Amino acid sequence: FFWFCGFNAIETFFTSFATTNLGLEAGAAAGMLTYFSLALVAFAIPAGILATRFGRRRMILIGLGGIIAAFTPVLFVSNKAMIQVLMIVAGAFWALVNINSLPMVVELAHADRIGSFTGYYYFFSFSAAIVSPTLFGLIHDLTKEYNNLFVYSAVAFLLAFICMLQVKHGEAKQVTVIKE
Repeated sequence: FFWFCGFNAIETFFTSFATTNLGLEAGAAAGMLTYFSLALVAFAIPAGILATRFGRRRMILIGLGGIIAAFTPVLFVSNKAMIQVLMIVAGAFWALVNINSLPMVVELAHADRIGSFTGYYYFFSFSAAIVSPTLFGLIHDLTKEYNNLFVYSAVAFLLAFICMLQVKHGEAKQVTVIKE
């Protein structure tokens, strides 16, 4: 829930942040957000490979930490090129989280409960898509600042990181192949 809160706030309000704080036109602001999405796509397969080798939990934790590290400097940087680089970095780290989260949830379930656990996953991700933009919109209405977007998102990712520290299961089961 928390990592989708962090993501959905950025997805919803980044264009407003970039037009207001960076002085970009709406199209250029949306284009800047595209760097985040392109990095996610580019790192999707490597994220799965890394998780297979080093573990899903570890990769998700690294991804969450990396997103926090990438979003924090945005509070202090107004250079458009630097923000583009930070969005690429954040998108790559988001791939570690996004690509490995559903498989981890499915691994937590017994075979007869996979559908239920998949439903829980989507319930919380869609709930975050509803709650997070509304909550950040309220924060913006109170503060009149879009810089708070990256504070809000980093806090949401930090809460997700803390929750992930409590997860002890969900890694892929080792499969032994017997050759005849």
